[in-house]
Amino acid sequence: MKETVRRYFWWPGITKDIEAMAAKCDGCRKYKKKPPPVPLCPWPYARRPMERVHIDYCEYKGKMILVMIDAYSKKIWTRCMMSDTTTYKTLAVLFGWFCEEAGFPTTLVSDNGPQFTSKEFEEKLSKWGVKHILTPPYHPASNGLAERAVGVVKDKLKKMDVSATPVELHIGLAYIGRVYGLTPHASTGRCPFELVKQGPAPSLFPCLTARSNQQRRSEATVVKHSVAQLHQKRQFGEGEEVVIYNNHTKLSSKGTILEILGTNNYLADCGDGPKHVSVI
Repeated sequence: MKETVRRYFWWPGITKDIEAMAAKCDGCRKYKKKPPPVPLCPWPYARRPMERVHIDYCEYKGKMILVMIDAYSKKIWTRCMMSDTTTYKTLAVLFGWFCEEAGFPTTLVSDNGPQFTSKEFEEKLSKWGVKHILTPPYHPASNGLAERAVGVVKDKLKKMDVSATPVELHIGLAYIGRVYGLTPHASTGRCPFELVKQGPAPSLFPCLTARSNQQRRSEATVVKHSVAQLHQKRQFGEGEEVVIYNNHTKLSSKGTILEILGTNNYLADCGDGPKHVSVI
């Protein structure tokens, strides 16, 4: 289109005007090619225990295991869920971990599993004062810390040749967590057990001890500095009109950014209600 127009016409800003006209075409927007992937955006550096935790499910010999890792201390929690991975069972296990360990986290990161995207899961986390961030669909690298923890757990279980019986699997997971927690981590040089104990004591009322406005601004600044290092990173603001690509239908549609959920996660309205979208 550009070459054809330039062959007969020219005016200042012709390329920009042609692109703007093409962007208004419904057909061009609907069948627009999938945008190229952007550089990976690193998570902000966690400065205290339980500031951000990552969770994921993995399968071992037909049994499902829930895995959680703390971004600061690198401590790993595991629980054999057998075949029960429902929302309520997941919430019960997470609540037990939060009460027994260093308290409720500030942020929880998960993939788009049905137990994590349910209304009940969101309501409970909101009641506990925990911000929930969903990673981009079909992009497991965004939850790389949880993927790494899953890899560690499954690798050790296979090397130990742990059977799938409930007792043996429970003992194997406990042993892995103990040895891993007492081993200095390569990124911190200290043991996860040692670092996680530096966190504040668990609170009976986590919502009353939520982060102050100054803490929120400080964490937001860390995120901005992290994103600023990526020169090709695409950023959008609230109220901005965007074109959203659907991985299922392979089609694009016009939408509006409603809320910024993270460095590459947004809540957008595509005409059929708010949806989580991501820049990948």
